Amino acid sequence: MRYAAYVRISSEEQVGNFSIDAQKRAIDQWVKAQGGSLVKIYADEAQSGRTIDRPEFQNMRRDCQEEQI
Repeated sequence: MRYAAYVRISSEEQVGNFSIDAQKRAIDQWVKAQGGSLVKIYADEAQSGRTIDRPEFQNMRRDCQEEQI
């Protein structure tokens, strides 16, 4: 199975344990445990989760609509 992932961090979370790299590692480990491959990661840094107007989130939505992922 092929997987895509979305990770995000807001400016408040950057000092915690939820860094983009930590999220990517956790997702990669999960995908490998499922026997799959991670084909694309969409990442928004310093973006609020209060809006969907985030560049990579919108790219992910577009790619889903175009059945690229």
